[in-house]
Amino acid sequence: GDTVSGNTDIIANPTGGSVDSVSFYIDKDGKNVANGTDTSGGDGWRYTWNVSGMAHGTYTIRVTALKNGATITAPSITVTY
Repeated sequence: GDTVSGNTDIIANPTGGSVDSVSFYIDKDGKNVANGTDTSGGDGWRYTWNVSGMAHGTYTIRVTALKNGATITAPSITVTY
């Protein structure tokens, strides 16, 4: 995966219909360590993750979108800090 530092924007680009919200989940060793939900999308669907003070290691990022009443899950990615 990629390497991250400081404030890192995680951006989702859901397509194919009306999007109500996008949720971002960041896991380390199978435990959720950060998350956020963007309900406006006015500046793009994004979550700013501040990795400062977090333990170094590999993190998994999962993103879901609520579209037309259904939850759509994107493939997860891994990053290193």
